[in-house]
Amino acid sequence: MLKFYTGLEDYTIFKSIFDSFGSAVENLIYYDSNTNSERLTSHLQGKRGRKRTLTAEQEFFMVLTRLRCGLLEDDLACRVGISASHVSGICITWHDFLHTRFRSHPIWPTRSIVNETMPQSFKDSYPQTRVIIDCTELFIEMPSSLRSQSKTYSNYKHHNTAKGLVGIAPSGMITFVSDLYSGRTSDKEATRDCGILPLLEEGDSIMVDKGFDIEDILPKNVSLNIPPFLREKDHFSLEEETETRRIAALRIHVERAIRRIKCFRILKMEFPLSMAADLNKIWVICAYLCNLMPPIIAESE
Repeated sequence: MLKFYTGLEDYTIFKSIFDSFGSAVENLIYYDSNTNSERLTSHLQGKRGRKRTLTAEQEFFMVLTRLRCGLLEDDLACRVGISASHVSGICITWHDFLHTRFRSHPIWPTRSIVNETMPQSFKDSYPQTRVIIDCTELFIEMPSSLRSQSKTYSNYKHHNTAKGLVGIAPSGMITFVSDLYSGRTSDKEATRDCGILPLLEEGDSIMVDKGFDIEDILPKNVSLNIPPFLREKDHFSLEEETETRRIAALRIHVERAIRRIKCFRILKMEFPLSMAADLNKIWVICAYLCNLMPPIIAESE
């Protein structure tokens, strides 16, 4: 049941994550949904606000439950026996805290670690692969501003969206998570702006789908593995067809990683404008939590 409610494999993993926070969770500064962007957590002063109804561990569990199961705040308030506004304050506080904590831990691996953990299928065909990237979109409520409506409208989803870029190592580990962009942002624009390109080193290769026409923005001596285009030809050659299938078979793992992130059902909802300030934090938290789950690619693969 803990796995069902949190996505984490067992209580041992849950507790080890919680214990890693140390005393910081006892000194959180709680706020309401209208708190501005200067929200901070302090390690030097005692807890502010109302007396804590739940233990810090119970709060952490409740927040993970909201993320994983997409439970509404009124529902959680009824289950836990506190007010919905209290639930909201706890969630906002923990979103800030978890986002800051997770972002402080680098997940981009060294070239040697990528090589050591690379599956044989990559070693055989694309041994220089450093990262496989793809984008995904989250539904958001239509903004009232016409300019914002235009910037966030996705022709692909036919909805207002926010777009995030995810990168994984050949081993399946999530190694890069961008902040969210407006849904109208192209894959190329997101790749150029998100900060992943400076992380690449000479001799690296990046694997992408056809939507990522990014060869002209790659750093020097970084190559691109992308399925071939038909362009003006009637059909692929045998070599091109083989190449397309080979890349698709390996690139599927980034799609599996994104599906795992979206198993946090809060990301399946249409985010209301009232949650706009927390949407990016929630996206990042869910992505990082996926690295605390069993590997996408089994050792046998």
